[in-house]
Amino acid sequence: MAFQLLPQPKRASNFSRRQFIYVIGADDGRWKIGVSHQPKSRLRELQTGHPGLLRIAFVANSNHKRPSAVEAFAHNLLRDCRRVGEWFQCELHEAIAAVERARIAADDGTSKRYRTQPRKVSLREMQAVSEAMWIERETWGRR
Repeated sequence: MAFQLLPQPKRASNFSRRQFIYVIGADDGRWKIGVSHQPKSRLRELQTGHPGLLRIAFVANSNHKRPSAVEAFAHNLLRDCRRVGEWFQCELHEAIAAVERARIAADDGTSKRYRTQPRKVSLREMQAVSEAMWIERETWGRR
């Protein structure tokens, strides 16, 4: 009897799965900025090695082809606050602002041209982003 190999089913590419960029941390001012397909699962993974109670402070859908580039740009913006690895000692609003600036820079392409300084963001843009962020967070929480 001859065995016949069946074709392997194609795996979904990483780009077809939704990825989220998140800020996870504790109230001690240490925040981790990262990318994950499942932020809640990532929170549980991080919690096992952290003595304090962690929480998801911010999460946003990443519509970019390379969410890790947005993450790296946010890390670069907070380089002066870096403690260990991807953990930063800063105010929560600073971490969220760095993520939002990185997302805006990735949208308009300035992250490729300027590694350290994205374009200046107007107050109106930041208010629009803030409103979208809360709408996105509410939507994400229902899933």
